[in-house]
Amino acid sequence: MTNLVVRDRLAAARGFVFDMDGTLVLGDRNSHGLRPLPGALEITQWAARCGRPYLVFTNGTNRTPAAYARIMRELGFPLLDEAMLTPASSAVRVLLRAGHQRVMLLGGPALAEPLREARLDVVAPGDGDTVAGLAGTGAGYGAPELGRDWLVPPLPREFDDPAEAEWTGARRTPHPAACFTEPVRLARRLEDYPFTRTYIKATGEPRPRDGEPFWAAADRAMASSAWRYQEIATNHMIASNRPGELVRLLLGLA
Repeated sequence: MTNLVVRDRLAAARGFVFDMDGTLVLGDRNSHGLRPLPGALEITQWAARCGRPYLVFTNGTNRTPAAYARIMRELGFPLLDEAMLTPASSAVRVLLRAGHQRVMLLGGPALAEPLREARLDVVAPGDGDTVAGLAGTGAGYGAPELGRDWLVPPLPREFDDPAEAEWTGARRTPHPAACFTEPVRLARRLEDYPFTRTYIKATGEPRPRDGEPFWAAADRAMASSAWRYQEIATNHMIASNRPGELVRLLLGLA
């Protein structure tokens, strides 16, 4: 096909639908570290200059359409939020067209947010969750009774400074089991409260293959436009191992 034929076909098109992953941008399997592919910025900028509408579609579900669109704009793509399509935004159109008002969600926050924005009643975990339930350790805890230990010993933690590890280790104490089994009650979603939200992920702890609550929370924050997401390269003990970096990050958010 000659360049002339390509130009003629482009000129005759009334609009375009671009696949995002592997066509416009390329990143890892979780759509992180995205970078434009050769010619991708040029074709979308040409479409915008010519007034040709275009949509971008991805089958990724770890971010909301608005979060994907924001990343694409940061890379230089002239893309409106409403022109970014994900499985969740497509599901909204199908569900509303079929007259459904209540759906059971088996997926993450990036799937839930577009459904809720469309005023669909989403049945999903949230209010009533427990630490033990999220961590998958609920079977080991229970109400205090004879023969059952009601205190949960602290988890082992690693410190960069041996002196701090010794000082902290001597002061760590068990927690009552109810701290892990008492359900959290939310009058409304955390994202609906009138304050800002920032999640700081300790990336020194690798993502396990079978899931983990802190990584699940990180995915939720990355996927939501209501959260800011930051990372610090250490383990769970951020305040002990990276105090200066944490202070600078918090001051930058203030």
